[in-house]
Amino acid sequence: MTQPPDGQERIGEEPPARERGVHPAVQIGWMVRAVFNAFFLAAMAFFAEASLARWLPLQPPLYGVAIFVAALGLGLWHARALFTSWRWALRPDDVIARYGVVWRVSRSIPRVRVQHVDVSSGPIDRALGLVEVSLHVAGSAGPVLTIPGLAPPEAETLREALLDSAKVS
Repeated sequence: MTQPPDGQERIGEEPPARERGVHPAVQIGWMVRAVFNAFFLAAMAFFAEASLARWLPLQPPLYGVAIFVAALGLGLWHARALFTSWRWALRPDDVIARYGVVWRVSRSIPRVRVQHVDVSSGPIDRALGLVEVSLHVAGSAGPVLTIPGLAPPEAETLREALLDSAKVS
């Protein structure tokens, strides 16, 4: 932190934290989900086409294929863009996270407010060797921040640091 000429600290300035991204394998998980979503949307389109075929100007499989290609392309692009946008840091007084593609979110959670920390992983994350860390604070019905795509040792280090902060306060 730089000191002003009079030697006093500037109010509101914190030392810069080393922001981290999420593990590169997380985008594979997000891309797998995009493929499943594209198949689901295409299946719904095929069923809609089958029931509305006599009123449609083009042959039935065309709409389902077009929806699949569009959903797949958009989903794969979103997975990549979300991966590049995710940044988080553990600072002395808080945890910050910045993420989002269409809507950008910048969230700061004071460390003393964290009540408990969950480390979890679904089947795709487990196959990729990843976990996600969820932070819970007083007065919230669910997690206020979930950091996806962490390696298990990194997640455990983050969890222990946050729980140590909770013990001190």
